[in-house]
Amino acid sequence: MVRCLDPTRPINGNDGWENVITDITTIHDYRDYEELATTYKDLSSLPKLAGNSGKVILVQEIAGVDPAAQHVRGAPIMCTEFGGLNVAPTEGQTVGAKDWGYTTVSDGGDLVARFERQIQGLVQEGELCTVVYTQLSDIEQEVNGLYTYDRRAKADPAKMKAVMERAEAAYFEALKKKGIV
Repeated sequence: MVRCLDPTRPINGNDGWENVITDITTIHDYRDYEELATTYKDLSSLPKLAGNSGKVILVQEIAGVDPAAQHVRGAPIMCTEFGGLNVAPTEGQTVGAKDWGYTTVSDGGDLVARFERQIQGLVQEGELCTVVYTQLSDIEQEVNGLYTYDRRAKADPAKMKAVMERAEAAYFEALKKKGIV
C-alpha cells in the first residue's frame, strides 16, 4: 500500500528488528565493541542475526503460512540505533528510575572512549552504510544522550568530532580494501 501511494520513497517496514521485505534493513544494537566488531565483520549471517534486543533482524518463516523475510541484495544495511551510554550521576546527585541507559560510563572522558569503541566496532569492516547514535540529548527517562536535557555537552564536542572523523576514515579504508571506492 505504501509503495502504491508513493513509489519514489524507500520503505522500512519495522525499524531495528523483525524486518520484513523492505528497501532498507535496519538493526538496533547497543552492545559494546567486542560484540559489535564480531557481528559486523561479516553480515552473511544476517538472516539469523539478533542484536541486543534478542529479536531477530529478519522475520523468520511461519511454516506453511509465510516465508522468511530476506534481505534484498544490495539494499542498505543500517544500524539505526546504537550507543545508549549514560554518564553516572556525580557526587551530590541522586540516582533514580529516570537515570537510565544501556551502559553507564563514569564521566565525559569515559563517554568518548566507549563511544569510539562502539562506533569503530560498527564501521571498521564497511558492512553498514549508516550508523545512528541514540541519542543526541537526554529525554525524560532516558539519560543516554550526548547532551543533557538542557543541551549541555556531556563530553568535549571537539573530541567527539575527532572520534567521528576517525570512524569515517576507518569506514572508507574498509571500502577501499573491498574495492568499492
